[in-house]
Amino acid sequence: MRQLQFNGAPISIESASAIRSLLCHEIQTKARFFPVVTYNVSMIGLHSPPLFKWLCEHALFVPDGIGISIGLLARYFCWVSRYPGIDLANDLLQHNSGWRVALIGASPKVIDAVYDQFRLSYSQHEVCFHRHGYASFTSDDYAQLAAALPDLILVAMGCPQQDIMIHQMASVLPSGVAIGVGGAFDVWSGYKQRAPIYLRRLGFEWAYRLVLEPSRIPRLVRAFIRLFGGHSRNF
Repeated sequence: MRQLQFNGAPISIESASAIRSLLCHEIQTKARFFPVVTYNVSMIGLHSPPLFKWLCEHALFVPDGIGISIGLLARYFCWVSRYPGIDLANDLLQHNSGWRVALIGASPKVIDAVYDQFRLSYSQHEVCFHRHGYASFTSDDYAQLAAALPDLILVAMGCPQQDIMIHQMASVLPSGVAIGVGGAFDVWSGYKQRAPIYLRRLGFEWAYRLVLEPSRIPRLVRAFIRLFGGHSRNF
């Protein structure tokens, strides 16, 4: 896959269809455990150095936010369209069938609602495992996850928790694609709304979320300080 560096992260610059083809191939061949990081500016500096190094070596970084697209344009004069995790997961599920899917993250009430909605919206797949993200995973939980043999693992715990969880899964799952999907479960459950489609197309989904969740503003400000204040890895 073609990549460009953004703050030390190897961001895929392939088309959405090429990304989906790669992930479908990984699921079909069952050759390895394959992590996917849906990367946006607010995640800068949140991973520990060892975790970030592991992700860079093993994961596919997909541009999730418009800030990544703008950053790559400013440095490389190359526009790379964002591909949010919620859209990536939906596209994979809609255009394939017969997968065993694990759903991990969100609150107990949200994961229960997601489980019910998933069975309606993606009935061509089987939910083989689901757990909320408000309690630590035990060795028994990991054993159950491994026994479930998931093809696709969707982890909605926010950054860096979801990437930490995916890293831990790598030691127990011999295969499968694991995608960090952030707040996707809140949307799928109906407890939160996504930005209108016209705002998404314009790249202003982040602004919509800030209006609804102003508590996210300090995190975004800190990310920009890390990016432009001399603490970035390698912009």
